[in-house]
Amino acid sequence: MEVLNNKIGSYKFKPAASESKGVIVFIHGFATNSDYHDSVAEKFVNYDYYAFELPGHGYTNIDSKNKININTLFVNFCLSMIKKLKLDNFFLIGHSMGGSIAMRIANKIKSKVQKLILVTPMNSSITLKTLSCFFIFNPKNFNKTLALNNVLYKDLTKTINLDVENYISNEHMYQVKHIKFFKKLKYKMFSLTNLKDCMKEERNLSTPTLLMVGEYDQTIPYKAAIRSIKRSNKPFIQVAIFTNSAHLPFKEEPEKYLKDVIDFIE
Repeated sequence: MEVLNNKIGSYKFKPAASESKGVIVFIHGFATNSDYHDSVAEKFVNYDYYAFELPGHGYTNIDSKNKININTLFVNFCLSMIKKLKLDNFFLIGHSMGGSIAMRIANKIKSKVQKLILVTPMNSSITLKTLSCFFIFNPKNFNKTLALNNVLYKDLTKTINLDVENYISNEHMYQVKHIKFFKKLKYKMFSLTNLKDCMKEERNLSTPTLLMVGEYDQTIPYKAAIRSIKRSNKPFIQVAIFTNSAHLPFKEEPEKYLKDVIDFIE
């Protein structure tokens, strides 16, 4: 998958293997990067695929002294990328914080987003589990990074199926590299302003939507997410529950994830 940069920011691109059935755009979550979705994205063989690298994450850098606002920083960045790449009538996938960003984008450019897929999305609900996870974000050492990943996965060792120690070491280095920015962003995500913005976007949602949630997710408890996103009992929202996943169903149950996404799109 090719990593590309322009004056606006960074993104990844994978063309369809043959004649394209459409375009899929992926927006990653808090303190992660576009690589998180690669293993399943490689199997979208009949679709052109883009993954945006949010400012301050992955291949991009940002001055941690800058003011952080999810709407002005991330939503506007994604809208600029969509305009720059001349994307139209595409399928939009957002994971975690990226799910809330994707929802805001779908509400702003309704005519361009054909269908919306929200994967364990940040939403207006706040639970005790969510608040307890607040303190394990931005880990400062190996053990705390391991503890964080044991929350993100139902079974980290089974899913990674490789050298877990090496995986956590790489994760820790990534977190430390961006720690100042991620720490400021964490407080913005849990702010009352952002929760109000989430609720407004949930109420305004009108794009055909697939909500994908993990039964063991502690950061975004699945029942609370369903209540929030399906606010007003909107009939165009479908729900897929992953019974063997936590916060990363595309890593823990990739076959079901791929099937559910393709079935919904097609």
